[in-house]
Amino acid sequence: SNKYYNPTENNYIIEIHPSPINYKKGNEFKSINTTIVESGCEFDYCVREGIYYVDFKKSSTENNIVKFAYEGSSISYTPRDLSYITKNGNGVLISSTKNVQSQISNNLLSYPNIYGNGLDLKYEYQKTFLKEGLIIKDKSSLPLITLEKKEVFLNLEFELNTNEDLFDSKKELKWNKNSD
Repeated sequence: SNKYYNPTENNYIIEIHPSPINYKKGNEFKSINTTIVESGCEFDYCVREGIYYVDFKKSSTENNIVKFAYEGSSISYTPRDLSYITKNGNGVLISSTKNVQSQISNNLLSYPNIYGNGLDLKYEYQKTFLKEGLIIKDKSSLPLITLEKKEVFLNLEFELNTNEDLFDSKKELKWNKNSD
């Protein structure tokens, strides 16, 4: 929320929002700025004026091209393969990542044609979350499905790295990175 003093009526006006509009920096509250910038970053681009930090690398072929950090914890993403898969796990590779350079515009960062012509990977910095999307500019950008099953899904594979322990919420066990 924001609080404003109205001197003509000698009262305060409070703006209340359903989601955060400010973040705490030291002892002060500052307005969240979702703009992706090129200075003060761990990687090539970043956002530092928000509830969470995010860093992006220019090149799509490096490891850990996106890093999301919050209160000392972080997770990094490396995009891998795009494929068709069936419910039983059979798959057909559409494309591995291509070497492309990222493009930024305000709070958006994209890796154009990372999976081939018309298949982009996009990140959007929002005040409370980082939105990730596979942009399919035209369905003809995807190859014909060669699997015989009726239920075929697009599978976008990522390699994740974190500085925290991960837990399987269903089994209530620490996740063993060598198992499902």
